Amino acid sequence: MAKKIIYGRNTTKLTDEQHRQRIKDVHNGNIIALSSYIDTRHFVRYKCLKHNFEWNGRPNMIMGGSTSCPDCKHERRIEISSDTLDSLKEKIYNSCGNEYKVLDNEYFGHDHKMQFMHYPDDGGKPHIVISYPSRILNKKSGCPVCSGMQISKGYNDIATTDPEIASWFLNKEESYIYSKSSNKKVDFKCPTCGHISHKLINQVSRDRDIRCPICKDGISYPNKFIFNSLLQIQNKLDFLHREYQPNWCKFIYNNTTRKGIYDIYFGINNKQYIIEMDGGFHNKYNHMSGQTVEESQYIDKQKDLLAEKHNIHVVRIDSNYIGFEDRYEYLRTNIENSELKYILTLSLIDFKEANIKSQKSLLIECCNLWDKGYKASEIIEELHIPECSVSTYLRTGQKYDLCHNYSARESYVRSQGRKIVCVNTKEVFDTIKDAERYYAVDGIGNCCEGKTHSAGKHKNTNEKLFWLFYEDYEKLSDKDIEKFLSDKLKYEMTNDVFGKPVVCITTGEQFMTAMDASRKYNVADNGIRFCCQGRLNTSGRSEDGTPLRWVYWEDYIKMTNDEIEAIKHSEKSRIKKVVCLNTKVVFNSATIAGKWCGVGKNSIRRSALKERASGGRHPETGEKLQWLYYEDYIKKFDKSTLTPYRVGA
Repeated sequence: MAKKIIYGRNTTKLTDEQHRQRIKDVHNGNIIALSSYIDTRHFVRYKCLKHNFEWNGRPNMIMGGSTSCPDCKHERRIEISSDTLDSLKEKIYNSCGNEYKVLDNEYFGHDHKMQFMHYPDDGGKPHIVISYPSRILNKKSGCPVCSGMQISKGYNDIATTDPEIASWFLNKEESYIYSKSSNKKVDFKCPTCGHISHKLINQVSRDRDIRCPICKDGISYPNKFIFNSLLQIQNKLDFLHREYQPNWCKFIYNNTTRKGIYDIYFGINNKQYIIEMDGGFHNKYNHMSGQTVEESQYIDKQKDLLAEKHNIHVVRIDSNYIGFEDRYEYLRTNIENSELKYILTLSLIDFKEANIKSQKSLLIECCNLWDKGYKASEIIEELHIPECSVSTYLRTGQKYDLCHNYSARESYVRSQGRKIVCVNTKEVFDTIKDAERYYAVDGIGNCCEGKTHSAGKHKNTNEKLFWLFYEDYEKLSDKDIEKFLSDKLKYEMTNDVFGKPVVCITTGEQFMTAMDASRKYNVADNGIRFCCQGRLNTSGRSEDGTPLRWVYWEDYIKMTNDEIEAIKHSEKSRIKKVVCLNTKVVFNSATIAGKWCGVGKNSIRRSALKERASGGRHPETGEKLQWLYYEDYIKKFDKSTLTPYRVGA
């Protein structure tokens, strides 16, 4: 039995020679083409050799078995009209063997459609076909279901071929009458927020996404997938950021300054990398933004050049999964075959878990966390998204009833809203602000977190006040509370918490305690201490409005004149010590360190933040220098190995 010829979507790819051979095969040599074949939209001149009749016809119809020869049509009608159901079954068996089976119990003629069961030659799944008997008898025409021209429930309907997409149909019955390549519009229900969208079936199937206008979070599936993959090995990395937007990524295009954003930015083994997930719009016109292919490629090139200029290697991964049924497999394969296999241990990543997490909308997750009582800062930490995204998501969620009771004011209150207890008096306050207003003091939150010893004094007794979060206080027994207060008093006596001498760098004045200094300049004593500890740059102002800078006396006497002047004239909001990892020397500021090795302070800071591999070179050996902030260094290493920097040393 000859192999069936399936006409339709692929006929426009035929050459003229292939078209002539197809006509010959379908009509057993009785019909020939007299003119050249162009495509299915252009008529071709045909001739019936049996009856010497010529006509102009559409190629797809003639290749499908049709003919406009009146004598051929008459012969076919006579032949078919004399058929009975049994004779039809016999003809189908003689023509097609066991490939087709008649399902109907009655036969009304060749112009009435009937149900057939098709058993494909290639062993594919049997399926029901509704067609004219003449089409089935014309074995060259092929199965309309197999060619995609007809939908057979349980075979090529979208409910069968793609249950995930079908589950998004608002009307489930429609998923049984359309295929995933259909250009019909139907109502889809967002699986995340329930919003109804009227979309093209083939577009949703292609994108694997409804692109819900309500809960979309603006971050593509490829970007989520690579981030959730790397998040699993975050402990192996120096750092990990997404939607990275450095100040240095700026370039001129069409006389305007453009600022670039990188998908992923991470560090490992003191090297920095950027990952760009290149979707379809990197190679075709972007209908949403109006950005051309040339613009996209120019922007990509500029971003790559700027990154390499800052010693950051760019890894680009093909993420254009459009046209592929399984976007997860497409991305996983491309990631595993990319440069990342030489940089990271990809075997430690569970890509299936990353895929599951990447299906979720960050907007919905943000709203859910808010409704669970999370603060904005906690949502930022949980989802690894910037602060501006959190507020945008929550505003959208409030608008469409995806979260409840969100407002900027409520967010602020919540950030201050943990109940606290004054351990001395056992007073309970609903928020930190309530307590601070009652006692006219700042810094109670820091005291609750253990960052400061106490906050404020009692209005009547002048007793120093100690604070705890309510949930921490509830865990303590009466004996624990007594011990807590006793330990606080002992700590004061042994550490001179309130008695360390301080020096005002700005004026050169010396004070026996921060309290003494606070009385003169009418500022909080805690602010002066924070300044001495490097947590603030200034505290208070002189009569002429000059900001005041402070250090402990014990630190002041170890400083050189250059160091004092650097701190005195610094414009930054905070002076932070830095450590040279090569020499184990600690500098009181990045400015001083930069002068020592001949670079700007920003080079030192970027190295300390791991934004670049090194900052400057050793003035004697020429060795590239690596840096770390002092406060970060002492968390990882023994500070006793450090040597203070001395001018001329």
